[in-house]
Amino acid sequence: MNKPDFTFGDLVSVAGYPDIIFQVDGFREERHYYPHEQWDEMVYELIECSRGDWLEADEGDLTLVADAAQADEYLRANPPKAAKLNYEEDLAMYYFGEFGFGGSKKEKEAPKPSARELSAQEAERRKKARKERAEAVDNLLDRRKWYADSEAEDKVERIAEIDEELRRVSETR
Repeated sequence: MNKPDFTFGDLVSVAGYPDIIFQVDGFREERHYYPHEQWDEMVYELIECSRGDWLEADEGDLTLVADAAQADEYLRANPPKAAKLNYEEDLAMYYFGEFGFGGSKKEKEAPKPSARELSAQEAERRKKARKERAEAVDNLLDRRKWYADSEAEDKVERIAEIDEELRRVSETR
């Protein structure tokens, strides 16, 4: 099991809930298995400090405000603002706002891509670059063959230009 970044009683802020302080009530590790991949993630159960509303959040969405040992002192010095988490509005935004059917006036924050998503994007970019390079080489080889078979007066010069271009394309990685 991975060591959690936060523990019981820590005060945290959650992405998407500005100026609201939560306290870690519990956490769990979830394991996901699929045919070609698997991963673990830590999910935290949180209690909102001013009203006691409950929320679950992924580890990547949390920022430490004060550790458990300093929590009481922090809360005395910075009393939490009374805030009501509007789950109905969040759900409406999730289900309807993104698709233009109404929803909340709040701007939805674009989620940061995970390491897995970034890796997949990089792999896709490399695959596309390899495909484009292979197509360029095929095109240049076809042109070279055409000039080699032709009776054009400048065929030697054209073949030399194509060979130079082939060297440049094949050196690019």
